[in-house]
Amino acid sequence: MGLFAVAPERVNGRALAMLRSLRGAGYRVTLFSTPEGARLAPEGVEAEACLAVNGQGGQERVRLAQVPDLSGFDVLQVAGRGLFAEVARHAPETARLIYDVPCAEGPSAARPGDGIAARGLGWLAGLRTSVGAWRSAPAIDAVVCPSYVFGEYLQRELKLGAVPVVPIYPALPLVEAVTPDPTYWGRKGRPAVVVLGGDFAAAEPAVRGVGRLRDVDLVIVNGHGDWEALERVASEFPRMAGRLHRIGVPEDALLGTLVNFRVGLVLPTDTSQQALYDIPPALFTLVMAGLPVVASDLPGIERLVAAHNFGLLANPGDFEQVADQVGRTLNDVAAYERLRHNVDVVRRQRYAWEVQEKRLLALYAQLAGAAVPRRAAV
Repeated sequence: MGLFAVAPERVNGRALAMLRSLRGAGYRVTLFSTPEGARLAPEGVEAEACLAVNGQGGQERVRLAQVPDLSGFDVLQVAGRGLFAEVARHAPETARLIYDVPCAEGPSAARPGDGIAARGLGWLAGLRTSVGAWRSAPAIDAVVCPSYVFGEYLQRELKLGAVPVVPIYPALPLVEAVTPDPTYWGRKGRPAVVVLGGDFAAAEPAVRGVGRLRDVDLVIVNGHGDWEALERVASEFPRMAGRLHRIGVPEDALLGTLVNFRVGLVLPTDTSQQALYDIPPALFTLVMAGLPVVASDLPGIERLVAAHNFGLLANPGDFEQVADQVGRTLNDVAAYERLRHNVDVVRRQRYAWEVQEKRLLALYAQLAGAAVPRRAAV
């Protein structure tokens, strides 16, 4: 088995988790990556530094710096549409090819002045063209993507037909909930809500919403960017004085830290084509920590949250609504306990990595058992 990934550590180590699971199931596994990525290969996984990245400023292109020997590989999984056709040209005729839609793929190459619709349609048009070319070869045998809703969207828009689209979430391994430390946050009896990761600018809806509430702390965990700008936003709300915090937490301590908060806020404002149907990886991490959420009412997020009833939805541009939903979550004790129960059930039964692993291994077993010569070459 071979997995091509430029940055296997991205999005809670989704690619690294895949590699560990495949190796643990007894497959011979090789990670094809850049020199930096290859050094991250888990124990027992071979690594080959054969990828290079050209360009910058949103115009990066991944290419094969050298052609690896792919003879003997029965399944090849490739993250990124730009690299897929190049790998397919050198793949053995009997190899099954999986296109892995990276969680970060989408309108990343958009220029600052581009409109939302243009960015979304550009991404979709490019993907339609690429997938259409692969299918006509035919070369693509399966698609792995970061969420069910996004998978349904791809299947419908790209008309993939019999090609399986398998969601593999960027979820963390299941751990028993850590007992929260009531002295950790919520000082002087104040409850604390959390925003996980991302640019500080993306936390502005949370600041403007929580700033309208009394005695609620807002903590940014592992955020990055212009912190001073976010503090200036907070200064517009006298109630936020001393209640906006930021902390950095290593990956291995993340869940144990997040359980100390009452509610997780996931309020992306991007309405590009992909973002409408994608789900932020932070949402899965908050779910794995057992936290109810207040989240943006974008279609992908809405489907997930509403289907399992582990949070409330809000328009991230309506700060009064954000405040109301955070307040409702914190103040209605019975409703809050129902949300906590629901998120615990869903994290165990659907989104833990142990559940994703079964889906991944089933796909690989299906493809590995179907290694037959292709009808055409790419």
